[in-house]
Amino acid sequence: MRVMWLGTATLILENADTRILFDPYLMPYAKYKEPIPMDEAKKASAVFVTHPHFDHFMDAPDFRGSEDTPIYVSGNGIANAARNGFSTTDMVPVKPGDEIETGNLRIRVHQGKHVSFDIPNALRVGLSPKTYFHFPRSVKILRTHKSFPITSDIYVYEIQGSEKTVMVCGSCDLDEETSYPHGADLLALAYQGRADLPKQSANVLRRVNPKAVMLTHFDDAYPPITTEKKTDRFLSAVQKNFPGMRAFVPERNTWYEI
Repeated sequence: MRVMWLGTATLILENADTRILFDPYLMPYAKYKEPIPMDEAKKASAVFVTHPHFDHFMDAPDFRGSEDTPIYVSGNGIANAARNGFSTTDMVPVKPGDEIETGNLRIRVHQGKHVSFDIPNALRVGLSPKTYFHFPRSVKILRTHKSFPITSDIYVYEIQGSEKTVMVCGSCDLDEETSYPHGADLLALAYQGRADLPKQSANVLRRVNPKAVMLTHFDDAYPPITTEKKTDRFLSAVQKNFPGMRAFVPERNTWYEI
């Protein structure tokens, strides 16, 4: 089994001849010039959305290799898509407790939780001169975000195949009432939304105790609202507090064996 990070929270997971895609986003505002390998993404037989915020869901139709490629998302996400003028014909509603088989992969849906934005992070955006220097872009991003609201429909996906287990967490928090599987071979963890991310992510790692953790969403996907998060403190904290756990920050468009 192997994984490729395409930027923001977008991932390709491949096991033998089965390939699935998570949280597709084209990063139209990002400062990065490296193109997304759409030819790789469009080989996926299914698309899974952890939660229907615009940077996890809005571009899903553009990533599909064919019009009948299913997009698994919450019922609320399907309603959001319809309100925004998207075709929902091949969108499949999912909820916690569901199990989906795609090729040689089995995917289980767990309840998740979106990270709570903290005051220091909000002040950074609100007081930054860049927010006002790029005011039209800031307003457009916020309006787009408002068009894709979430309720409790944020999921953690557990993927099993070839005696490997991967967990995909699209935000840096977990539901307090949910019992999650322990010891996954890899946890893909979104690293964005707070100023205290090393501490916040440690709470997640204690809950699921994976063998390895790979960060996603740490990039500056839609400036000036976001910034690239520094990851050195996270890596040091994992090395200190979780001995034996592998932690890494992936390069864009690069395959990693699990």
